[in-house]
Amino acid sequence: MFYPGLPEHVNHDIARHQMSGFGGVLSFALQGGFETIKAFLPLLHFANLAANLGAVETVAGPPATTSHVESTSEERRAAGLPETLIRYSVGIDNPEDLIADLRQALIECPPEGSSRPSPCRALSKASQTPQEKHLAASCLTFSDRNQEYQSWK
Repeated sequence: MFYPGLPEHVNHDIARHQMSGFGGVLSFALQGGFETIKAFLPLLHFANLAANLGAVETVAGPPATTSHVESTSEERRAAGLPETLIRYSVGIDNPEDLIADLRQALIECPPEGSSRPSPCRALSKASQTPQEKHLAASCLTFSDRNQEYQSWK
């Protein structure tokens, strides 16, 4: 997972000084190739597949077919963008719904070329990884903003 809110992110200190919060856009790469991306994205029920990341809806999309579609795979790789990278912009959806949605998509989408189930199948519904906790924090940030927005109306 690539998210500047994670203390282990290479640019965490810069982000911490520049931002009052870490925001709701994160990226993650799946194992496998682009076929894995094509199998994974339709499994998401809450995220809209889109090229933009600035909406109230949760959106997801790979740079390979959105922001960097005109770059070759070699150019994307040189820029540090794996072919299986997904950008995920958290909208105003319920954080628990988004986490559950990502979890079920990871469970249903085994690694490309594998006859075995995804290792995510072993996750307990009650367990939350540190990355899921950060996703939940991002979701809550956006939920709080949505509540503020609704109160301004």
